[in-house]
Amino acid sequence: MRTRERALKAAVTVVATKGFQALTHASVDAEAELPAGSTSNYFRTKSALISGLIEHISAPEQRSVPEVFAPETPEELVDKVSALVIELTTNRREYTAARLAIFLSGNHRAEIREGFAVGGASFRAAVKACFERFGAEDPGLASDAIVACAEGIIYRQIVWGFDIDPHGQLGLIAKGALASS
Repeated sequence: MRTRERALKAAVTVVATKGFQALTHASVDAEAELPAGSTSNYFRTKSALISGLIEHISAPEQRSVPEVFAPETPEELVDKVSALVIELTTNRREYTAARLAIFLSGNHRAEIREGFAVGGASFRAAVKACFERFGAEDPGLASDAIVACAEGIIYRQIVWGFDIDPHGQLGLIAKGALASS
């Protein structure tokens, strides 16, 4: 693994385990077992490190949105969103914990809100397009509801350690969104 990638992976670990306030060039170097100053060779400022970290967390998920959200039925949409929630709270748990720590500690900073906004917008747009295809009366509201529920489940699982099967809750929202259509 290249030094830059080692630093970014270490930055995820630092933020996920010690909090956003612990993110420094030195803490990343130590976590990645890199010589002092290595991280600053790639990210000259803390702002650059934060931007790199947000990109590192978000990019894989943004690339997967088009392929994940091409369901043909409401049931398939629920299955796909449920699978994504499970992926984010199991295999990508550390990345999700880091994202939450960044949100909660830095949501007042424009570069943080903007850094994650693209991914969130593409996810919501993909879900909205599904509800449009399925004939929901208000696809935007349906999308907002299912995304909010998914985010709530993710939060509860990461922060509180709840073991929640998202399928039932997401299915209920999808069913309600399409009931009047």
